[in-house]
Amino acid sequence: MADQANATDFPASVISAVETGSIAIPNHYVTKVSEWMQLDRLEVLQLATLSRFKPKKSGLEDGPDDLRAILKKAAGRDEAAR
Repeated sequence: MADQANATDFPASVISAVETGSIAIPNHYVTKVSEWMQLDRLEVLQLATLSRFKPKKSGLEDGPDDLRAILKKAAGRDEAAR
């Protein structure tokens, strides 16, 4: 997560909170994460759509598993490229 924090200028605590649905997705998060992870257009659209969900104490109303799946898929693709 430290490499993602460095690449996106978001603290690891914010990234973790976004991934667990504890906070709303900050401005420019989708853009910065999409560029860093080299998401394809469909994945960017999915992430942008999920970014509209409101957080609640137990996570996002709907979609946290989808968000994590998109990010994990892209992270795996990033790791494989190294």
